[in-house]
Amino acid sequence: MGGGHKRVSNVLRCLSKFSSLKELELDSEMEARLSDEAISMLIPVLRNHQLESLSISYNGIGWNGCRELANWLSSPSCTLQKLHFSSNFYEETTLPTMFVEGMVSNTSLTSLNLSMNRDVPSRAWRRLVTVLQNPNSMLEQLDVSYCIIEDDVAIGIARALHGNRRLKNLGIGSSTHMTIAGFRAFASLLQSPDCVLEILNLGHNQVNDEIVIMLTNALANNHTLKTICLSTAQSNEHWTATRSITSVGWDALLNLVCNVSSIEDTYQSNHTLYISIGHHSLPGNIDSYFRLNKGNEPKDAARKKILKAHFTEKIDMQRFIDMDLGVLPHFLAWMGRDGTEISTSMYLFVGNMPLIYDFCGGLKPSDNVQKKQKVV
Repeated sequence: MGGGHKRVSNVLRCLSKFSSLKELELDSEMEARLSDEAISMLIPVLRNHQLESLSISYNGIGWNGCRELANWLSSPSCTLQKLHFSSNFYEETTLPTMFVEGMVSNTSLTSLNLSMNRDVPSRAWRRLVTVLQNPNSMLEQLDVSYCIIEDDVAIGIARALHGNRRLKNLGIGSSTHMTIAGFRAFASLLQSPDCVLEILNLGHNQVNDEIVIMLTNALANNHTLKTICLSTAQSNEHWTATRSITSVGWDALLNLVCNVSSIEDTYQSNHTLYISIGHHSLPGNIDSYFRLNKGNEPKDAARKKILKAHFTEKIDMQRFIDMDLGVLPHFLAWMGRDGTEISTSMYLFVGNMPLIYDFCGGLKPSDNVQKKQKVV
C-alpha cells in the first residue's frame, strides 16, 4: 500500500471517531500523493461530516475522484466554503471541465484556489466565467495564478466581474499568455463604479509602462481596491518589477497616490491603494507614500501626504500667502491636529511667513496683510 493509501486509511480511521469535522488539509508531497481511488473513497465520507474547509492540493486527481468532487460541489446540501485545489490536473483535459461543471450550481463556496493547474483547457476556464456570472455564486476569493490564461478568458473574467458584487480577491498572476488586451479589460473593470475588488494579483505577468499607465488612469477614481500586485519579471534570485517598468511608469504610480500639483490635488489623490512588487520596496520615495495608504485611514493618509509633499519636502509659500486669512488658521489647525508629529514642518512653515506670523504673538496685522485684506 502506497503512502497515499496509508494516509487515507489513517484519515478514515480518525473520521470514524468524530461526528463532525469542519476543516481538513490533505496537501501531498510527491512521494505521498493520494491516488484517484483514495480520493474517490474519501470524498463521500467528508460529505457526511458537513466539512467547511478542504485543502487537497498537489495530488493529481483522476476521473473517479473528480466525479465525486463535482457531485459534492453541485449538491444543494454542500457545506464546503473553502477549497484549495492547486496542482491537481495533469494532461487529462476532460477532468477540469467536469470539475467546473460542478461549480456552476454551487452556492456554498466562498474561496476557491485553482492555482498551478496548467493543463486546464480554455473551455473549462470559459465555463468558470459562467460561474462568476451566476448571481447565486458566493465566491469572494478566486486564485487562478500560475495557470495558462489566454486573453479571451481574462477578458471574460473581467467582464463577468462587472456584475459580480461578491468577489473581492482575485489572483491571476503568472498568466504569461495574457497580453495588453487582457490588461485593458481589467483596467475597464477597475474604472467601473460596479467594481468591488479589494485585492488584485497581476504579478509575474508582462507588465510594462504602457500597462502601468493604463491601470493608474483606471484607478484615479477607484476607492475600493486596497492592494494590487505588479511583480513582473524573474531574475536569478527573485521576482522584481524593475526590468520592464521605467521611471515613466513609477512617476505615473506616484502621481496616482500623491499628485503634488496643488494641495487640493494631493488631497484628491488615491489614499486607499497599496502596491506590492514582491519582496522589494518601490523605488525612490514612492514606497513611503504607498505605505501611508496602507497604514492609515484615507483621511489621515491625505493629511500626512500634504504635510510630506507641501510642508517637508518643499514649501511653496505663495500658495499660503494667497490663502484667505479666515481660512488659514483652520487649515493650520487641521494639519497639526495630531500635535508633535508635525512640529518640524510647522516650524519651517511659520519660519517662511515672517510677514504674517509673530513668533511671540501669533498672526500679526502687518502692512502686507492689511493690504491683502483691503484687496480681498
